[in-house]
Amino acid sequence: MCLTPIQAIHDANVVIIGVGSEFGINIEAAVSQNSVYKTYIRWRKDKGFNHKEINEYIINSIYSHELSSGTNELILKHTDTYNKLFRGIKDKEYFVVTTCTDHIIYYSQFDKERITAPCGSVLRLQLSCVCDNGGNGISEGEEVLKNIYEKLESMGENIDPDVLSEMIPKCSECKAPLIFNIHGKNHYNERGYAEEWKRYTDWLQKTLNKNLVLLELGVDFNVPTVIRWPFEKIALINYKAALYRINAKLPQLPEEIGSKGFSINENSFEYINNNF
Repeated sequence: MCLTPIQAIHDANVVIIGVGSEFGINIEAAVSQNSVYKTYIRWRKDKGFNHKEINEYIINSIYSHELSSGTNELILKHTDTYNKLFRGIKDKEYFVVTTCTDHIIYYSQFDKERITAPCGSVLRLQLSCVCDNGGNGISEGEEVLKNIYEKLESMGENIDPDVLSEMIPKCSECKAPLIFNIHGKNHYNERGYAEEWKRYTDWLQKTLNKNLVLLELGVDFNVPTVIRWPFEKIALINYKAALYRINAKLPQLPEEIGSKGFSINENSFEYINNNF
């Protein structure tokens, strides 16, 4: 009889958690009850407004407000699920790799120094141009988004897109607007996660001969080189490793992993809620 993930974690020295799309939140669903959002959607429909860049900044500014408010029910549900997961592994040596860009895990009880998010964050900005701009081209976006939200709130029904456009930060050299540092966008700047990724890879090298559990949660094939394939490789190399792949649609494991791999065909978000 094989061990359940929580039983295997209890016996492990080290736990690596891979968090995928099943844990991701729908940002527009998360902000749908916000009064500023409702006003903006009415105005956008009435005016036929369809400016992609401004719209993204507005939606993310409302999301940033809801994330920091600590009162959004949908966000709280996700945070609580992360906290359940944390309580199951908190006494172990651990690291979390996530492809989610919604930033919620950073509001959970997980140690921020033990998280790496290689696909970026909706709260981080980057240059959209090729200018060096005197640095690495990455900046934190919370303050910008907070200011946009406050301006939207003060405008009420009289939304002025030109004013909002002026609030979008620009490259100091070519004046191209900054974009969100999210994988899949043009010119995605990997420097945004370089430091935390190095911390993860340095830590990973020390786990080779340890009793290790790889807990993979709802990871798809969007970026398989970040979690799916590396987790399979680790499971193959480390003879003390066990890989638990929990996934409602893609639970399959390669035959090579053999008895070190365990597939659970369930939604990983709900699984953690019900079993941790």
